[in-house]
Amino acid sequence: MTDKDKIEVGDVVSVFFATSPMFYNATVLYTPQATGDCWHIRDQSGVLHYIQQFESIELREKGK
Repeated sequence: MTDKDKIEVGDVVSVFFATSPMFYNATVLYTPQATGDCWHIRDQSGVLHYIQQFESIELREKGK
């Protein structure tokens, strides 16, 4: 079941940073479960990224 008010595994997001390039249309593979945990996302070119701090994250599309 998907929640339209929550970013979940499988969703497509854009991640924005204050001082570095941003990711558009990246797929969420894992959401943080505890303090200090990282988001795991895969960008459009297939590269896996672990992200702990960002300026904002935008839900682009709910996963299927």
